[in-house]
Amino acid sequence: MATVKFSEELRERIANVASSKFQDAINKAVASAPKDWGDKLYDYAFAPYVDAMEALPKGFLPTRSNIVVDNIQIPKEEEVHVGLEFKFTDKKLFPFAYPSKFPWQKCGNYGDAITIRYSDVLEEFVNEVRAWNKRKASAVARQAEFKQSVRKVVDAYATLAPALKAWPPLWDLIPDDVKTKHKLIVEREVKTREIDVDLDRMTAMAAFTKIRGKE
Repeated sequence: MATVKFSEELRERIANVASSKFQDAINKAVASAPKDWGDKLYDYAFAPYVDAMEALPKGFLPTRSNIVVDNIQIPKEEEVHVGLEFKFTDKKLFPFAYPSKFPWQKCGNYGDAITIRYSDVLEEFVNEVRAWNKRKASAVARQAEFKQSVRKVVDAYATLAPALKAWPPLWDLIPDDVKTKHKLIVEREVKTREIDVDLDRMTAMAAFTKIRGKE
């Protein structure tokens, strides 16, 4: 019986469609990031120095409307990746550099991203970031597992028809052009069976053998 054959390209297209089914879940997890921490993080680092900075002539220090946190360094633990931008409710004064033991440091020599040194006052923030990272990782893991499982199904068969028989939900992952081709092949197969087999003649022949058997 004719059927659509699995090429490597088709297998990969189907696997990619399977992967895309989980993209909304990943986007939702990413969008659930911690929010409204800008002012709190600024106060954590600068609260003791704000009055002194504001006492300087206007324009002496630059101002910013946001910070980008790259990671949080926790003693005796691996750093916690953040990678988020947090906006301030109003512009904040910033120094040109930070002392070596300041609560945060620039992350690298370029850009404005910072590394924050952990303190107990940041426990809630760290817990939110860890929970967020876990949601993202879980969504990505489910996507990878589903894609890998679908790939195993299509790799197990040379053609589409038996793969669909083994796992019917595969149909929802097949590109539209391949669905059309598969339907045309199935229709042709059905028509061929109808043309090649004359049921009325077969019935007549069966009746004829019964009559001859009685003679």
